Amino acid sequence: MFPDSPTAQKFACRRTKTTHIVTQALAPHWDNKVTDMCKEEKFAVMIDESNDKGDNKKLNILVRVYNTTLQKIATHFVGIPTCNIVASLSDRFLSLSPDQKSQLEDQASDYILSPKSDLPPYDKENTTMNQFWQSMAQRKIPSGQPQFDLLFQLSKVMLTIPHSNADTERTFSMLKKIQTDSRDNLESKTIHSLLSIKINNYTDCYLYKPEPSLVRSAKSACTSYQSQCSTTSA
Repeated sequence: MFPDSPTAQKFACRRTKTTHIVTQALAPHWDNKVTDMCKEEKFAVMIDESNDKGDNKKLNILVRVYNTTLQKIATHFVGIPTCNIVASLSDRFLSLSPDQKSQLEDQASDYILSPKSDLPPYDKENTTMNQFWQSMAQRKIPSGQPQFDLLFQLSKVMLTIPHSNADTERTFSMLKKIQTDSRDNLESKTIHSLLSIKINNYTDCYLYKPEPSLVRSAKSACTSYQSQCSTTSA
């Protein structure tokens, strides 16, 4: 490793000592060099997850950064930590006690190991993820306790994460239908109100029963409008 050093040439080591040198000297040296490069130059991070079965996954973390020694963009290794995907997600999205975390991991293992015949039916053509997990939430063990209650809580959070921009594009399409050439002077507040009514009410208009608070607000809005009209006329 050090051909110009007589002392190094006499140095001999076997597995244990070599492992110590690799982990305590060589790797930290190159890790620090990569860290220093990232401090000096812009860089991009690449992360991929292993295909290992079970909850524990290895995350392969690399960076692409300009290497001044090589004078080119180079890929450098940062780390390969092990991640328990269920535990890490629960830490990030749920506030659970240690006992609840253990229960969540047990529920995840139970779900993974359960045959499909023991789970709610799922047909990707006719069943949505919302329907599937709602059925999962209703499953109970013989004692009457929910079987997957914590896993259901985690799934609800995960399903809120957008996986495409379809919803925003759909909203822009609605906006084009509202703000036409003949109505291009609509106020932003009016546009907001129309979109809110269209998007936020999931009940068909002919089935919707307004809450008492909404009825009172509507009456108040009418009264306010009549008052403004009277003031304008005067």
